[in-house]
Amino acid sequence: MSGPNNSKIRHARFAIVAALRQEVSAVVRGWGQREIEYGGRKLRFYESEKAVLVCGGIGAQAANIAAQAALICYRPQGMLSAGVAGSLSSNLNAGEAFLVSAVIDAVSGKTYAALLGTRRLVTAGKILGPEEKRELAQRYSAHAVDMEAAAVAEVAAQAGLPFYAAKAISDQLDFPMPPMDRFVDASGNFATGKFVLHAALRPAMWPVVWRLARNNHRAAEALARVVQPLIDGQNLHSDAIESGIAQIKH
Repeated sequence: MSGPNNSKIRHARFAIVAALRQEVSAVVRGWGQREIEYGGRKLRFYESEKAVLVCGGIGAQAANIAAQAALICYRPQGMLSAGVAGSLSSNLNAGEAFLVSAVIDAVSGKTYAALLGTRRLVTAGKILGPEEKRELAQRYSAHAVDMEAAAVAEVAAQAGLPFYAAKAISDQLDFPMPPMDRFVDASGNFATGKFVLHAALRPAMWPVVWRLARNNHRAAEALARVVQPLIDGQNLHSDAIESGIAQIKH
């Protein structure tokens, strides 16, 4: 595995790992950018005074590479997995954001503790539909599912760093998820153009795709309002976080 091509190691209070930029677009507004090559991939990092954020792509392998690169290049004091997730509960709706208390890897069965949160998250190996979500919810008593958090938690655990996870719901429990997996390549990149063309040729998909786009936008805005206090080092206790979540539910 090749190392980073930057000559100067920077430092950050938080290293934030996300999958796609649109998930964290509201977090990185106004941040500086630079590109780093790591593990044979070019990763785009967004930098602020207190944090660095990298979008590694969809899935555990992509998240692992991104987290490793952030760890080596920035020597953070803590790591945060941030992004969208699917709801596993009828009481957790699209556009709601929250901090996670535990992340369960559905592949390995390992559980990772996360700081400050109140909800359980499962990391799965693929994008799930309603029936698969119900199975996960029953098996793990979890509230939401993503595809990256467990990989970030593993890197943080190996480095002995505090781990946090902040997620926002993009699809509720019964949401009829389009066939997204076929548009994700081996590196975790999402072929947006191919997906748009696929959907454009299938009018029956238009309402679902429109709802998902709207939900993703709401989720990105809600996520930023949960992540920013962590970056600033303010309100770092569960009661304050829950209060902030309550303010953004509607």
